[in-house]
Amino acid sequence: ATLAGAGAMMDADARAPAEMRKAVTSPGGTTEAALKIFDGDDAAMRKLVEKAVQAAAKRAGELTD
Repeated sequence: ATLAGAGAMMDADARAPAEMRKAVTSPGGTTEAALKIFDGDDAAMRKLVEKAVQAAAKRAGELTD
């Protein structure tokens, strides 16, 4: 339900997802603390997610060929 609600909000709002996220992230809060790790110097989690999405997209292409 959270994902569906976030998607609906993104469809209804012209702002970029990153801009929307900044608008609802409390300064000094728990979400901001976690996002600092995702966006840190090594950004390991972000890189891992990107690689996973790329692998899934590649496999989806293979399955449709």
